[in-house]
Amino acid sequence: MAERLFRKVSLERQSSPEQLDALMQVVSPKGWLSLATLGGLLLCALLWGWFASVPVKVNGQGMLTSTGGVYELVAGSSGEVKGLYFEPGEIIEKGRTVGRLDQSGLLGRIREASAVLAELRAGRGPLAGSGDKPQDTGPPEDRIRQAERSLKALQDEFDAASRITSPFTGRILELMIRVGEFVSVGTPVLKMEPAGTEVGSMQAVMYFPVGSGEKIRRGMEAQIAPLVAERSEYGFLRGLVTHVAEYPSSRQGMMRMLQNETLVQAVAQDGAMIEVLADLIPDPSTASGYAWSSSKGPDLKLQTGTICSVSVTVSRQRPIDLVIPRLSKRVSGMR
Repeated sequence: MAERLFRKVSLERQSSPEQLDALMQVVSPKGWLSLATLGGLLLCALLWGWFASVPVKVNGQGMLTSTGGVYELVAGSSGEVKGLYFEPGEIIEKGRTVGRLDQSGLLGRIREASAVLAELRAGRGPLAGSGDKPQDTGPPEDRIRQAERSLKALQDEFDAASRITSPFTGRILELMIRVGEFVSVGTPVLKMEPAGTEVGSMQAVMYFPVGSGEKIRRGMEAQIAPLVAERSEYGFLRGLVTHVAEYPSSRQGMMRMLQNETLVQAVAQDGAMIEVLADLIPDPSTASGYAWSSSKGPDLKLQTGTICSVSVTVSRQRPIDLVIPRLSKRVSGMR
């Protein structure tokens, strides 16, 4: 039966005594080469996992702001907004009029006081009345001087109440009122920052969950990615932590610092937050004036109020500690 299935010469060759002690080839040389390559790669991976280090980061949200601060200008009187003379982004000098409020009541009193003064000067005597109108007592010269003082006081009051003026030279960041809107005393009118800020005066105000923020220390590296710049193309801004708050921030505290209700709501929804400040590292060779992690950064000037995603490197660990922490601790303890 076997002779029918196999050739005779094959049967004789397999049954020959000199074939009984021949080595059987299980793996080819190519197979050994592949196995050696795989073993080498595995060894390299183990060595990298043991001796290399990777950064451990905590993530948060933040905003760019000037170290000079952002200020909110409020209305000093009530009235309808009659005009606004500047737009966001414009520089306005100290004392310049930003807008005007309607003060019809004061204007009417000024007209009455002017009429009283005119009659006194004409020698017809004061009109009967009260309030800002002088009383019919004393020599005519005294009554005229009193009327002049009353008129001047009303004019000064009108000038102060009808004008919204800049308290310092700065850049307008946001107008918070519209023409035709009625505002009351203390109503926020606009946000502005002091002018003349130079490279090195920009900082990031960052907020991290309490558990993450407690790991941050002064001098740690901050990575600040403005949402206006594509991170995959430009990377992130480099910064150094300069301040870490000791206690969580309240919503009111975040509002005073950020001056942005939308951002405050987004940050506060994640629970208690720790405030962290970081100075941007200057780099005069870039268009923005600050150092980027890759390339020269985008061709734009950074503005106060730019929202960013942020992270801080709090430590460095071996990769094996991240993958199998218990095993790495046992092995380290045996050494």
